[in-house]
Amino acid sequence: MDTEDYWSIDTILAEEQKIKCSMLTSIHEYGHLCEAGKENLEEGDKLEMPLWLAKSLYSEEKVDIAIPKFFSTSFRETLAADSTIVLLKDKCNYFYENATILSEILKSEKLKEIIPVVHKAFVERMRMISDYAEGESEVQNNNMFIRRLCHIEKELFVHNKQRIKETVNFKQQHSVQENYGAQDNSMRKPGKRVRHN
Repeated sequence: MDTEDYWSIDTILAEEQKIKCSMLTSIHEYGHLCEAGKENLEEGDKLEMPLWLAKSLYSEEKVDIAIPKFFSTSFRETLAADSTIVLLKDKCNYFYENATILSEILKSEKLKEIIPVVHKAFVERMRMISDYAEGESEVQNNNMFIRRLCHIEKELFVHNKQRIKETVNFKQQHSVQENYGAQDNSMRKPGKRVRHN
């Protein structure tokens, strides 16, 4: 992991996502992670743990990480059919971040099938977000739309909306300056100096 990512609040929050794992070996004094509340974790135990911990134990070959439900075959098919109708936030608020993290650590053929679908969905939804940001929707409609978006999509929507607003303001100011310049030039006559009060 890059140092920059290590100190990133978004990365920290993304890696709090609970992931289903199966124990490949016994670990003493980790039983508190299991709902049963036993003292030790035993080989074969199935439990959920934060992604950051699952990554660490997976690298030590102590756990096997299951493909999350938000990457299931049925959801993947829905995403591939029409990604713009999916409420990604309800599935996973850090959907793209977790897809990236899992693709880096897991050696799964299933995951290799997921990445192209996720990439396609990202491109399609970015087009949708850009189109919506360029529209003149009411604040209430904007808020309803934002609630459908996962974390990074929400940030991009707000950024695009702000960028468009700044562009419109710049064009309006530039237009006013051009009009003022045109009026000023029309007042000037050859050989005479315009006197300003």
